[in-house]
Amino acid sequence: MMPGEALTALVLSLRVALLATALASVTGVACAR
Repeated sequence: MMPGEALTALVLSLRVALLATALASVTGVACAR
C-alpha cells in the first residue's frame, strides 16, 4: 500500500465519520423538536 493511498483512505474515513456525526446531530435536533 502506498503512503498516498493510506492518506486518502484516512481522509475518506475521517470525512465519513464527520458526515455521520453531522447526520446524527441533525437527526437528534429534529427528534427533539
